[in-house]
Amino acid sequence: MTVAIVAIPQSMAYAIIAGVNPVYGIYTAIVSTILSSLFGSSNYLIAGPTNAISLLVASGMRNYMGMDNTYDMLFLMTFMVGILQILFGVMKLGRVINYVKSFGKGE
Repeated sequence: MTVAIVAIPQSMAYAIIAGVNPVYGIYTAIVSTILSSLFGSSNYLIAGPTNAISLLVASGMRNYMGMDNTYDMLFLMTFMVGILQILFGVMKLGRVINYVKSFGKGE
């Protein structure tokens, strides 16, 4: 319940940062959480929209806002990013973080 109280306004705010209707932020929070729980987890996994992703989407879509097919391009971009994230998960590229983490410990 606590997570939902924080996640709902946060996901709406990130959608606004990205320049889309706030309801899409709620959809993203719901769908991404379900999919991430189905396909696995990590100690470092952030399921749902984040401010970094919203800023990257906003900067990528900046030149296309106001066009007739803005939402089509936005959905295509998010679909392609999702496919890449699934592909990286299947290839177990999350293990790369172990090397980054080991540099911080001096190992």
